[in-house]
Amino acid sequence: MVDVKLISWSGGLIDDPRKLIVLAIKVSAGKVSRKGFEYYVKLYPKEKISELTKISYKFPSVLEHV
Repeated sequence: MVDVKLISWSGGLIDDPRKLIVLAIKVSAGKVSRKGFEYYVKLYPKEKISELTKISYKFPSVLEHV
């Protein structure tokens, strides 16, 4: 059996749906543990969201999250 933990959803803590893409990229890249998911959901700088969203094509599965 595998444990699964829901860390966010588009109607939850996320005020900008693009942050869900950022969070998904960081999870897919294995980097969410560096700062924790709360950072990417609440504190991630708005000026970096567009930059990371533009390269999201490198992680095709993350676009399914929005």
